[in-house]
Amino acid sequence: MAKPLLLCFLLLVTGAALVAESLRDANLTLVNDCNYPVWPMVIPNDGYSPVSGNTARLDSRGVASFAIPPSSPWSGKVMARVGCAVETPPSRCASGEQLPATVVQLQVHAYGRADMAVYSVSLSGGFNVPATVTPHAFPSGSACPVLGCMADLNPGCPAGRRVTAAGSGGAVVACRSDPEAGGYFKQACPKTLTWSGDTVDVEQRCVAPGELKVIFCPRTMVTAAGAEPGLIRTVLADA
Repeated sequence: MAKPLLLCFLLLVTGAALVAESLRDANLTLVNDCNYPVWPMVIPNDGYSPVSGNTARLDSRGVASFAIPPSSPWSGKVMARVGCAVETPPSRCASGEQLPATVVQLQVHAYGRADMAVYSVSLSGGFNVPATVTPHAFPSGSACPVLGCMADLNPGCPAGRRVTAAGSGGAVVACRSDPEAGGYFKQACPKTLTWSGDTVDVEQRCVAPGELKVIFCPRTMVTAAGAEPGLIRTVLADA
């Protein structure tokens, strides 16, 4: 009887360890790889608590991180403000305070599961800054794709949909969405949601990630062999 009891005990300990691992904090990390400052906004959806005061400025290569404990399911979005006046809190930004803007959508500890994260990048309300979501530190064997858009869509924004900054000599700082722009967005960034009801061809979720990293202006992205440069394909982040 001793060996079966020992085996049961080891299984219980192992199971408890796995549960504890899946119930750890999920870190939301924001990285600015743009060659200009961004002022990120982390905005909770209705009924969820703020995790950021939204006053931070991230210079190029700047990083900010927020812990979301498993006892606190969280849902919200992340947007990047650019060209803001030098104030605290920032105001009078060239883009990102409202649409059109790139919107990262996140649900952490989602669907009543403390180990589930759901994420996407939406251009249905327009575009202002390239952004991707990369899960990290998830269990071996999980399929957790990188999603988002690494291309700068502002220079090629269709005429009539361009947003320019005052005093910038006509520089395009954002691109409004419409059926024409939506097609342009989807062609350049197929792993984004470009209209209401749009889908992508991979799961937009990850089981037990220790970190969700939002990167503004990602510099590099692994693509599938033979893929057209600049288009994000399904890739697995390092566990």
